[in-house]
Formats: sequence, structure tokens, C-alpha cells
Amino acid sequence: MILAGDIGGTNTRLAIFDQQMRPRVKPMKFPTGNGEQLEAQIARVLKRAGGQTIDRASLAIAGPVIDGVCRSTNIGRTYVADDIRRQLKLKSLVLLNDLVANASGIERLTRSEIVTILRGESLAGNRAIVSPGTGLGEGALIWDGQHHRPIASEGGHARFAPAGELECGLLSYLAERGEDGAGMVSFEDVCSGRGLGNIFDFFIDLGAAAPPSLQKRIAASDAKDRGGLIANAAQQQISEAAVLTMNLFIGILGSECANMALKFLATGGVYLGGGIPPRIVPLLKTKTFKRAFLTHRTLGELLKRIPVRVIMNSDTALEGAALYGLRFGA
Repeated sequence: MILAGDIGGTNTRLAIFDQQMRPRVKPMKFPTGNGEQLEAQIARVLKRAGGQTIDRASLAIAGPVIDGVCRSTNIGRTYVADDIRRQLKLKSLVLLNDLVANASGIERLTRSEIVTILRGESLAGNRAIVSPGTGLGEGALIWDGQHHRPIASEGGHARFAPAGELECGLLSYLAERGEDGAGMVSFEDVCSGRGLGNIFDFFIDLGAAAPPSLQKRIAASDAKDRGGLIANAAQQQISEAAVLTMNLFIGILGSECANMALKFLATGGVYLGGGIPPRIVPLLKTKTFKRAFLTHRTLGELLKRIPVRVIMNSDTALEGAALYGLRFGA
């Protein structure tokens, strides 16, 4: 059996699976970074195993993993595979990027766990994954003719490339108030939960309307919670600023999905993971996303052939971590 973990910027999910990927300890959710260390959370899950031997683990973390070490900026901690393995007295432990886990879990999705945004065509080939949540995760599945091979990426931290006057205004706004002094704005700064907060501030400063009570709640919330408040307000049509925010966000997300589709020639489809897309499916089905995804000077016809789908199963990365560990040596 294997302990699997999905350690995101907001929540940590842990579970135990057997060799056939059947859950032996059902997924347990913990807040990430609430003061309780990951090792203590894992120990609590291991106690649920009822005396069964668990000697290996596979943990997916939001951040780059190099030589068994992950320095996660969104979580604010460095994870070292050997240190965690020794502390928990495990035989082996694998750390992997959370988008590698998310990609690995796609093959287990059922039809009911996927919502199609753009139908495209059913073609073999590479797949791209774009996951806006607390941050912006990106990855891919490379098709070798027989299998899809997951690869990690830190593309969410690439520089934001605006399209149109409004997005250029957003770029200038965020560059001017940037804390690093370098004026750099990444796609994660505009296409994530934190990004929703940034765009909302932009529209408020432009004079867009929002109920004072909503502004107070958003201002008092952690960065990771602001996006949910804004998305809910937009879908309830109770705030002009929130509606404008979501419309711009969806356009940026559509453009970045097209970027990923082109970079990886993702004829096998673009998959939207993370915590935000499942909550805004009706908005993703509007013309805003479709127009942003398909508009291209030279390769619009290619993009029309590429399907876009939303992953609705929140445990996809957790199951993918277990599957990756069982296959690749955890």
C-alpha cells in the first residue's frame, strides 16, 4: 500500500491506496500551513491504517521539485524527501510536482468527472493542464505513441503577456504596485485566486461599483480566500466590479490555455484543473473564454480542433500521486 498526498497552497489531502488503487484510508483534508506540520498530518492518517504496514509514500507539492527537494513559494516551506521519509520511518518516499500528479490522474477520470467547454476533435497526442487555484499550476502529458508521460512546468510564473487595452492597463497597474521593485507581473498574478483579487482591486480603482460590505469582506480575507468571494459575487450579479473581474479573468485564462495548447501541440486536449474552474463552469461556457482561446492570427484553425475540458474531481491530483508512486518507484 502507499500513502498519497496532494499538498496545495490552501489544502492538503492525504489518503492510503492499495496496489489496485482502491482507497484503504479515504481522503482526509487538512488546512495547509495552519501550524500543524505535514509530518504530523501524515502521522494522523497512518494511524487510520489499522495496523496495516505502510512503508512508502508519494507526495505532490505545489512547487518545483529538484533532486527530491521542493521549495514552495506559495506554501512558504522547503520539503526534503529524505528528511520526511526518515522522520516517518518510511522505506521510500517520492516528491513530485502537483501538476505531474494532476496530469497522472487524468486517465482515471470518468465521463461524469469531466465537463467539456470546447468540444474540438477526439485526437491522440499531447495534453496540456492549466490549474488556477491558490496559484497557477501548469503541466503536460507527452504522448510517446503508447503512453502519456507527465512533465512538470513552472509556466504559471512566466511573464504575463496582455492582449488589448484593458489587459495592458492591468499590467501597468500591477507593475507599478509590485513589491519586488522590478515591475514583473506573472500569469499567476492575474490568473489564480490571488489574481482575482488583483483584478478586482484594479477595477475598484477604476471606479467600478461594489457593495461596501463585499469590499470589506474581501479586504479582510486572506489572499487565498478572496477569489471565491469575488467569483460568488459575480455569479450572483451583485457587484459590477466582480462581474468585470470574472470577465477579464476568463479572457486571460482562455488566452493562456491557448498558449499552452500551442506550446505543447496539445491535440489530446487542454484540461482545466485547480480549485477555480469547477466553481465557474457556467462562466467558462460563455463566449468570452471561447473567443480568447480561438482568436489567433495564424493558428486559429488548429486551436478549433483542440478540446478544452474541466476536471471536476477534486481528488484527481491525490489519485495521480498514488498512481505515479506505484508506477515509478515510491
